[in-house]
Amino acid sequence: MMLAGGGGGNPPCSPEKDTIVWVDIENCGVPSDLNSTELYGLIEQKLGEDEPLTGRESKKKNQIADKFITQKINEWLDSNPAPHNVMVATGDDDFRTTFNRLRKEGHTTLMAYNTKSVSGDLLSIQLDSKWDWREFLSLPIRQLSKKEKCRLKSRLRAKAFRKKQRAKRRRRWMAIKSRWVGTRTRWR
Repeated sequence: MMLAGGGGGNPPCSPEKDTIVWVDIENCGVPSDLNSTELYGLIEQKLGEDEPLTGRESKKKNQIADKFITQKINEWLDSNPAPHNVMVATGDDDFRTTFNRLRKEGHTTLMAYNTKSVSGDLLSIQLDSKWDWREFLSLPIRQLSKKEKCRLKSRLRAKAFRKKQRAKRRRRWMAIKSRWVGTRTRWR
């Protein structure tokens, strides 16, 4: 979802720059305690926008929003715009190169992320400002229920198990390969 507005007012936006906001709906969707109109209003208020945000577009299939937003930002950057405040609400590592390009070209880079789905690599990159999505919107941080905590732990354990299994298969394959290569060279 793309939102564009006029000059920003409050920090961290530079008041002399226009502001553009992109929302990765897969990772930072409309919180359950808001509707989309309230979400746009909160974003305008937080970024100090005088003009209403416009240009709402939405893509709902998996990874389509990421590719769409990245493509649109790159097209916009290719047109050599004046420096803007550019906010992307996401949690995907796919935006790492996009953020780096925005910073290189002199744009103020802002990111809001969903704590539950943010990539650790994305949090480590240099940005002008970053916030938790709900914190940015001044919504109370929702505590995970016991069931959600259990699901999260289970997913993390499953991921660690799969990683161990891949390493084990790789070691086995390397052992087989080294034996095969060794026997093959002896036969020559």
